Amino acid sequence: METTLPNQGADQSAVDRQTRPAAPSREQSRVRGVLSSLLAGALLLATGYGTGRLHGWLVMREQVETERSVAMSAESERREELSRATELLAQLRAQRVELATFAALQDGYRYTQLALDALDARNFGTAETHLRAAERTLQPLSASVLGLPEQLERLAGLQVAVASDIGQQRAAVSDLAHALSSLLDTKRAQSPAQATQP
Repeated sequence: METTLPNQGADQSAVDRQTRPAAPSREQSRVRGVLSSLLAGALLLATGYGTGRLHGWLVMREQVETERSVAMSAESERREELSRATELLAQLRAQRVELATFAALQDGYRYTQLALDALDARNFGTAETHLRAAERTLQPLSASVLGLPEQLERLAGLQVAVASDIGQQRAAVSDLAHALSSLLDTKRAQSPAQATQP
């Protein structure tokens, strides 16, 4: 059995008191609680702020992506519309050229018919004027209408002269009018734009 000395137990409790931390005072506990609450609040605020910023960034990114896709879709549609409009414009220009050619052929034919009427009325000067007007009207088309250059040569060779027998002159002008009429019929058959016109 071991014997303990009376002073030995007292020394042991003094050692325990020195190594054991002192119990915090009430004021220190309150300060620690307030600091802990402030730290937790600041941490919560920072987390909320960061989360809000992240959410805002994600929403903004989604909106930007949506707007970008809408803009790309609109650009694609615009390019398609532009392509269709360009094709339509080219078709309309080609039709305009066809219509102008057809109208000029009709005018040339009309002038030859007027020349025939003037010959029948024995108005030789007017008949010559109408033939020259037909020549001026048809000349720009000589390269674009098949068969027209030959008719222009015939037209240039026609000279209306004052005569008592107009049969030969009338036959030449009439043949030219028929040839122009055939060219008109051919042009009308070739042109889809003319198929709808009477």
